[in-house]
Amino acid sequence: LPALVEQICRTFDLDGARITTTGVDGAVTTRGSWGTIDAPSSTVIDLRSDDTGRSRRLEISGRRLTADDRRVVGLLADQLAVALDTEFLAREAAAAVALSEIDGVRTALLRAVSHDLRSPLTATVACLEMLGQRWSTQADTAEDQRLLEVALRNTHNAARLVRSLGELAQLDEPSFELRAEVFDLNDLVSDVAMRFADRARQQGVALHCQPPDNEWLMARVDIELFERAMANLLDNALKFTPQGGHIVLSVALQEPGWVRVSVQDDGAGIAASDQARLFDRFYQSRQSAAPAMGEGGKGLGLAIVQRIAELHGGRVLVSSQLGQGACVSLILPLVGSVLG
Repeated sequence: LPALVEQICRTFDLDGARITTTGVDGAVTTRGSWGTIDAPSSTVIDLRSDDTGRSRRLEISGRRLTADDRRVVGLLADQLAVALDTEFLAREAAAAVALSEIDGVRTALLRAVSHDLRSPLTATVACLEMLGQRWSTQADTAEDQRLLEVALRNTHNAARLVRSLGELAQLDEPSFELRAEVFDLNDLVSDVAMRFADRARQQGVALHCQPPDNEWLMARVDIELFERAMANLLDNALKFTPQGGHIVLSVALQEPGWVRVSVQDDGAGIAASDQARLFDRFYQSRQSAAPAMGEGGKGLGLAIVQRIAELHGGRVLVSSQLGQGACVSLILPLVGSVLG
């Protein structure tokens, strides 16, 4: 850009020229300049806006241009707009390459950390549980028992975090392949609900499946990953649903060709400001009425859900208001005809 601006000035015997962009916030940035600009007497030629809505213009100072000169400069201005677009795309491409490299390093690091920590944490959990069993049959102090419970709880959390890190690293592998088969989602959701029934009952939460709208809603899914995603959603719902609350699982048509699997609760809800970042890895809300949704409270549970949805060619939707519960839905491609 600076070379193009200099060439324009030399060709038309100008004192100076510059290209500026104005962002949506009004901030003006100079992208290329040459010579001296006398702003009060300068001539401004508007360039076409870029794809993000930023206005751009060429400002020139010096002798008064003839009509023919202005036509030629106008043509050159179009080329300047193309050059600006090319420069922007080049920066975006470079940033994408850098992010890709960072993601590769991060994935390798997560894989290594999760692999190296999994065994010692598993052993630590087993030892603490054995100590707890021994102490429960001997005369021990309440303080000793409390310390053991704290150590065991935190070790369990660390083990869950490491397991989730390993899962994310595996799901991010370019070579990862789904082992997908066609299933009736009504059956899969009912099976998941049965596995969580005892835990919900112990917490005093009513868990039930809404009657399906259609007899068969078939989707091609990796059953292990699908059940993992559903388990994460139910785990979150149970964390933030108070005693006496309700959790409803449902399967229904979302739109032609898509099916929606939803977990809806009447718990604390999620602040609107948090919903956009709810699936960011390690993001923890500070404004919601409840702690951030995520594996072990570290913001990984829903990141895993989103990644599983993406691998299946789907997406995740969230609908919530503070104090009025939340509904998180997996949107998956429908397979075959729908009978109902």
